Amino acid sequence: MRTILRVDQAAGRGAAGGPKGFSGARRFAAGVLLLLLTGVAAAFPVELEVAAPGLDVVATGQSANDLAVVRAVNHESFAVRCMALFRNGPERQRSRRVTIQPGASVALSWAPRRSVVRMRIELQCEATRPAD
Repeated sequence: MRTILRVDQAAGRGAAGGPKGFSGARRFAAGVLLLLLTGVAAAFPVELEVAAPGLDVVATGQSANDLAVVRAVNHESFAVRCMALFRNGPERQRSRRVTIQPGASVALSWAPRRSVVRMRIELQCEATRPAD
């Protein structure tokens, strides 16, 4: 009769695949803690400046992990064309352009390649009224 030895038993591991004495609950808690610390470390402050003269456009800026996001809402009865400029210092500024339909909202985002200390976002909007 042949004896089959599982690889994880031969390496001194328990049946669950982890080190002996390291229960599933401890692994789960360690994983959750790692995710929480990673999420906190990756967030960065966002400064938002909105330039929409005479327009009812509301915008909010935030960071999510390594992503800078601007959410803009058009409260006008006509479409509005907007451009967002993302600046974080060492990298070139990046721009995103969009036309926001009446009553709609859009999200403009950029994921910088370098670590970010502070993100500055400038949102410029203008009306796109049809010519009379």
